[in-house]
Amino acid sequence: MNNEILHKIKEKIDSRWSFQPILFLSEESELLHQTIENIIHELFTHYNVDKNCFYQLADNWEKIKITQIRELISKWNMRSQFQFQIFLIENISRATLESANSALKFFEEPWEGNIIFLTNTQEWG
Repeated sequence: MNNEILHKIKEKIDSRWSFQPILFLSEESELLHQTIENIIHELFTHYNVDKNCFYQLADNWEKIKITQIRELISKWNMRSQFQFQIFLIENISRATLESANSALKFFEEPWEGNIIFLTNTQEWG
């Protein structure tokens, strides 16, 4: 499965398509985070992208605040000198209504070269 996902991401990068956010779901958070880490490492190695082009909003078991989303988006507004940069928001279901609304434009209109990964380790309901 990881190879198939990685292949599709590489195809999009090579064709310069813009990305819609990619949501990764799993009940096992450690496996999920290891999978994401492996994908990011492979992409950065394959395309020779600096590791500083990775921005992460780590899950701290608290609600995701609007200030955290705004800080992440401020990095989105900076263009990278590399082919792409990756943004990771862990356990997106922890977003408050306000922080989710703040992130809408970020999710709906990602600029070319911005790849957004979202994770969630529980069912929404």
